[in-house]
Amino acid sequence: MDERKLTLVVNKSAFEELEKLGCEIHWFKDGDFEIPQKLDFSSFPSERKDNATRALGVLISYIRSPAIVDQFENHTQRRRWRATLGPELSEAVRHDRLRGNNTGAVFEYIRFISEWIASEDLRVGNIRAILDQLRLNYPISSDNTPLEFADLVADSSLAVLNMFSEDYTKEIPG
Repeated sequence: MDERKLTLVVNKSAFEELEKLGCEIHWFKDGDFEIPQKLDFSSFPSERKDNATRALGVLISYIRSPAIVDQFENHTQRRRWRATLGPELSEAVRHDRLRGNNTGAVFEYIRFISEWIASEDLRVGNIRAILDQLRLNYPISSDNTPLEFADLVADSSLAVLNMFSEDYTKEIPG
């Protein structure tokens, strides 16, 4: 397992243990992606900079988290199973990109980001297009599997992060 993938607070042995329990661990793009090292927060009003820092941090965490595919037929079985896990495995499962809470949080933070920057900012339209694409591809309303959708959410998160990289913001006409 690539050490770059494990920038979470979770010990890598937890994911190995989940694999032993029959789960499949899927890393976004097999860990082959670049998250911008320096983000530019100048587009956010001063009263929103802390919120923006948190929002972009949630996107980074989602991208770096695995999707954990199990063999349960329904959520009730999965919930019962999760209740039997110890603290370390529970923490690993909490970061699962397939969990609706995690996907929903990312979706909402992307929406908030589009509202926090000035409406004349060129990125607003791009971010809203990303949100529309996510809505269209939600697994219940499309042919996408939950894993495909989780990868799309991670890809969308990376696109939003790249819009706030220092390199990207230098190229925006002023």
